[in-house]
Amino acid sequence: FDLSRDGSHLFTGSRDGCVLAYPLHGPPSEPTTLLSYADAVSGVSLHPSLPLLAVSVGERTFPLRFGGKRRREGGEGGEGGE
Repeated sequence: FDLSRDGSHLFTGSRDGCVLAYPLHGPPSEPTTLLSYADAVSGVSLHPSLPLLAVSVGERTFPLRFGGKRRREGGEGGEGGE
């Protein structure tokens, strides 16, 4: 999450892929959806002096192995690092 330079809004991401802006002053209200993605938004950051918004999007997904067990990255039976 990040705060606007003037402190009027809090910007955050959501698991359902939205970048949200919450107003911090005035009566409580619903957030504004600024952007929408197919994967979760895990990070939102505002540039300190330019009108730029950086967003990190995506989730790690792993194919299922035999017996319905998930492969763990770098763990037993996983690929890489051995």
